Order: sequence, then C-alpha cells, then structure tokens
Amino acid sequence: MLKHNHKDYLQVLTQPTKLYDIEFLEGDQIFTGTDIPANSEAEAITKMMFMFMGKIDEDSELIHIEEKRIH
Repeated sequence: MLKHNHKDYLQVLTQPTKLYDIEFLEGDQIFTGTDIPANSEAEAITKMMFMFMGKIDEDSELIHIEEKRIH
C-alpha cells in the first residue's frame, strides 16, 4: 500500500493545470511565450513579464493569450 502524506497532496494541488501561449507588443517588437505553466492568466502574464524583464511591462500591449489544459 502506498503512503501519501499531506505535503505530497499539497504539491499536486499547487501544480499548474494549464499552459498558456502569450504575445506582447512593445514598440515594433513582438515577444512570445509558449507553454507557460500557470494556474491563471494573471500568473502566466506575471511569469512572461519576469522572463522578458526590462523588455515588457504593464504598459505593453497584450495581443494574444491562449489557454491549454494539461491532461
């Protein structure tokens, strides 16, 4: 019989269940992030901004966001 502890259960609950593809327009450049694991659009956008730190921010134009479920 397998034993599962509380920590294992919480880890499963906090793992992202979605992947996002996001594109931001900044000036004349498009910044693309694909398969960003996150639990929400807001979390995915935050991760995208972190990855492109200094190149995109809250003032950049979000031109595409697509959610894909992890099965």
